[in-house]
Amino acid sequence: MSRPNPQPSAHAEQGPRPADVRRARLAVAQLLSQEPPAHRDAGLAYFNALTGANWTVEWQLPRWLAESVGLPETVQQRLVAVNALGLTALRLLDDLADGDLPASPFHRTFADRCQAAAENLLGDLIEPGSDFWDQYRSILAGWKRRQAEGGFQIPDLPPNAGSDPSLAGAPLYLSAAAVCAIAGRRDLYLPMRSALADYLTAAVLIDHFKDWQQDLSAGRSNLFVDRLLPGTTIPSNVNKRAHVWSKLGAGGQVDDYLAEVGAALDSAIDGALHLGSRSMASYLEAYRNQAQSAAHHYQGKIKAIFAELQTRVLGPTGPLAS
Repeated sequence: MSRPNPQPSAHAEQGPRPADVRRARLAVAQLLSQEPPAHRDAGLAYFNALTGANWTVEWQLPRWLAESVGLPETVQQRLVAVNALGLTALRLLDDLADGDLPASPFHRTFADRCQAAAENLLGDLIEPGSDFWDQYRSILAGWKRRQAEGGFQIPDLPPNAGSDPSLAGAPLYLSAAAVCAIAGRRDLYLPMRSALADYLTAAVLIDHFKDWQQDLSAGRSNLFVDRLLPGTTIPSNVNKRAHVWSKLGAGGQVDDYLAEVGAALDSAIDGALHLGSRSMASYLEAYRNQAQSAAHHYQGKIKAIFAELQTRVLGPTGPLAS
């Protein structure tokens, strides 16, 4: 699914820093240096697709969290590279599992190389005997297990200390765990992860709100549809579509759904401020504002559609008139 792309607020940095992209791209190019030209080009094109503003959190989070605990610029740069390589690896595996990439040995090998390179960079920052590595393996294993089970769910809130509640957020949780280990502040991991879980909850809910029609057409489950039609026994997606439209016309449950999105983002912003990360909070504020604006615009379009239907079918003084 596509992800929402909020516009920046006055203080929200959007997208990765160009220097960070250059460093990460160089690392990826080195991993591909022995591949045939077609594979090198395909690998770099795949990486480049992950460097836009839609991936701001994955690129900026290591800096946001590292700044909040006073880690130096050199460490921040290394953590950003780790995240970029890890993101590339996990996205490759996700796209292979979804059938969005051909199941070629190259893609699997490329993912493995990216993950190994990320681990090597982390190994320069964190001692081999650190309990971080158990945490690291647990988060990745959980991500792969959930992927094999057929998809990712909204995080459990609050997260349990011994498990990864939103396995789709593995790159984000790994950043938080690494920052805490390097800074010697493991006490901050759960607050960091809780704020990230709130953000991920909102992101998933927004994604499903935007994509409910495409998901029904493709036969995929959709949280927005499930919330509007709880426990439904409606057999066909065509009939579900009609019932969802009727709920959209009524509006109440949609408002409840969007209120849940707003509450999750407000909680994430509070968490970021509590951690001392104004940069993260500013980005999340921009994300919230753009999501609210897009939702209101969508609801306005729905009202206009129903008003037109009323005029055409019932006349301007029919029972739906306001």
